[in-house]
Amino acid sequence: MRRSELAAALLTGACSIGLLVGPVAPAAAASDSAARTSPRSACVPITITAGGRYDGCFRSEDPAVPAVAVTTTERVVIHDARIEHAGEGLASDTVSADIVVRDTRFVALAPETSEPVEQRAVALFRPAAFVASYNRFSKGHGISINADEQVVEPLRIRFNVSIDIGRFGHPTEPNCCVQFLQLDKVRAAAAIAWNKTSNEAGRSSVEDNINLHDSSGLGPEQPLDVHHNLISGAYPESALAPGADCRTRPAR
Repeated sequence: MRRSELAAALLTGACSIGLLVGPVAPAAAASDSAARTSPRSACVPITITAGGRYDGCFRSEDPAVPAVAVTTTERVVIHDARIEHAGEGLASDTVSADIVVRDTRFVALAPETSEPVEQRAVALFRPAAFVASYNRFSKGHGISINADEQVVEPLRIRFNVSIDIGRFGHPTEPNCCVQFLQLDKVRAAAAIAWNKTSNEAGRSSVEDNINLHDSSGLGPEQPLDVHHNLISGAYPESALAPGADCRTRPAR
């Protein structure tokens, strides 16, 4: 990407912040030695009970049912998949789950209910390891990892693209608790890098693009490292909301 293109991509002003540290790295093909476990299939929910490599299309129109649920501690590799979710996309409450997700597209579906809906693309509780690379996230509530003080090793979230976080709003409070990445009580020598997040006014509702709540590295030589991320836009649910000031201050 040329310098002029990068400059054009940055949005500034009261309602939008562009953050760029270093050049954007080119995408590279992902590889994994795990044998394919699932064939290409129709778009249906799946519960993964054994380790292996999974691809295909997984879809849940029921907000109470994740499109992909992981219930094993064996390594699960989700590669070259499409995950469509009215509720959570990829979810695991299994302690010490080991999950890799690459080259996968997550798309949140418009909820067909008036009830509160949580639309995390990825929601993990106390995982042992998590790697997310070269994925595309659209409209959902991003990645949430609650480690409850547990060490997550490795933890790598790199080379991902996220568009319009919180497209359908937060289930209980406007402009709250919706992020590209939420870490909660995570202890990890993590790498959060080379991600691009773009939010458009009126089509997103993000609280924080990256939130590191009560989280840390493992020491001076093993930091939780956040670098080289491009973040464009952080808007309230409505660009005309009081205090948004999007009507009077144009982007520069």
